[in-house]
Amino acid sequence: MVAGGPGGHDGFGRTLAAGAAALLGVGAAPHLLLPWYVRRAARSDERDASLPGDDIVADARTGYTLAITIRATPSAVWPWLVQMGQGRGGFYTHEWVERLLRAGIRNVDRIVPALQRLAVGDTIRLTPDPYLGRRGQFMTVAEVRPEHALVLRQTLPNGTTGTWALVLRAEGHRDTRLLSRRRGTRASLFDRAMAPGYVLMDRGVLRGIRARAEASGVGERSPPGGS
Repeated sequence: MVAGGPGGHDGFGRTLAAGAAALLGVGAAPHLLLPWYVRRAARSDERDASLPGDDIVADARTGYTLAITIRATPSAVWPWLVQMGQGRGGFYTHEWVERLLRAGIRNVDRIVPALQRLAVGDTIRLTPDPYLGRRGQFMTVAEVRPEHALVLRQTLPNGTTGTWALVLRAEGHRDTRLLSRRRGTRASLFDRAMAPGYVLMDRGVLRGIRARAEASGVGERSPPGGS
């Protein structure tokens, strides 16, 4: 068989290269689409706004802002934020991913009165401790503004600081705009590779909070024009 002919080694090599390129393309697609998605995930004024916690990482080089509209008042949304955490109310996001990661997270569908107290310096666990033979991951409460903002900070494995701010903004008489902002000083190679997954999970958090707040607020919202 002549090399380079149909079925020859060169043909096999081209097929293998094409397959590898396709796999690389599939793997690269989320990263290529990420900037576009993040731009659409919040309004321009929300992306540009100064939010609580921004000063913690003043020279942020990484991060993004996501947002979602919730048909419930900030006071109805706030309790769901306060009780977040592993071993607490969960994060309301994709449980199949959390199970895959063996994170030991259970997302509750009700407001738990015993979890409604949160203060600066408190720990919000992201994983069990220990976790996969290492120290578990956690964030520390940096700022609490009831019914307005919850800011968490974390010392990342690469020694840098990261923050996660969840901010509530009243919209109209009965709706809330929930903003989620991540900021960091330097992303590791691992974090850059996982960036689409982080955004996916954070988007799941917003959607999970929306679903719970709207379901629990049925019948409690004032009618249009009401007090």
